[in-house]
Amino acid sequence: ANFVETVPIALILPVLMELNGAGPAWLHSMGGILVVARVVHYITIATNPAKTPPRPLSMTATLLLILVAAGWLLQHLLIN
Repeated sequence: ANFVETVPIALILPVLMELNGAGPAWLHSMGGILVVARVVHYITIATNPAKTPPRPLSMTATLLLILVAAGWLLQHLLIN
């Protein structure tokens, strides 16, 4: 359920950033962070269902990605 709730937003926001002129460094770093965070989240759940530090950290990384992308878009739209 967590994947379905957060990843679509985390994928749509970088697309909107690209459409608004974000550079490749922004997009590649955000995509890399998302992939690593979700893989770590899956590995943590598959190997140890108890909440271990990598699991909340990987979810935090996904949520921070959403926050940064939304902040970038907001700043870009307010300035331009």
